[in-house]
Amino acid sequence: MSLELQGFHNQINQCQRCSELKIKVPLLFMPNTDAKIMVVTQGPKGERVSKDEICELKRGILSPANIFMYPFLYTVFNGKFRPDGEIDKEPSTAYWTHIRKCFMEGEKRKILNRCSGAYLREEIRIVNPKLIIAIGGWAARFFAEYNESLREALKIGLENAFWQQEDVFYRFKNSELSVGADLVILPHPSGQNARLWKGLGRNRRTVTILENLRKTVAATLQQQTLESTSMKK
Repeated sequence: MSLELQGFHNQINQCQRCSELKIKVPLLFMPNTDAKIMVVTQGPKGERVSKDEICELKRGILSPANIFMYPFLYTVFNGKFRPDGEIDKEPSTAYWTHIRKCFMEGEKRKILNRCSGAYLREEIRIVNPKLIIAIGGWAARFFAEYNESLREALKIGLENAFWQQEDVFYRFKNSELSVGADLVILPHPSGQNARLWKGLGRNRRTVTILENLRKTVAATLQQQTLESTSMKK
């Protein structure tokens, strides 16, 4: 991945914006390839994290033992979800980031807004993804600022915004950032959305959306591989 992204990660690691947080340790994954899929989730939970523990903690997050998020993304990526070059030791397939970068218990709207305003837009510009997968309500609301259809769908609820993608995904297009990408909104794979995910196999719309997403991910990864191979020649 680019030196520009590495430099930006160094800037985030030195951030002191949130005096409310006793310990400021951001969770950052660095791809070792020019990843064209960006995954955005809400943020890491827990405050008992030190900078010395972060590498081992990342290994735990990128493990099947992480019963919520990692298996979910692993399935969406057809078994090829690899966001961290140092840990995975294989070509990275995604850039995984968060609305809130640092670990904390609970949520504070001002911290989420402060962090996303300071860093997420710039990450999108640097990565310049072709596909963005936004998981959870906070991620969906961030991207709703850039898509009127998503903004209107969210007035009814996240589940409604998800189902609106049966025929076509949303679009993230920002001329200021010079980024245009397909945008997929997904409910978080947690107990809060148990009703939606328990009915997965019985709901044709949900199955169609996830199947289309898997195909889009596979096609994007194939194009990423072709571009990478071409650049090496």
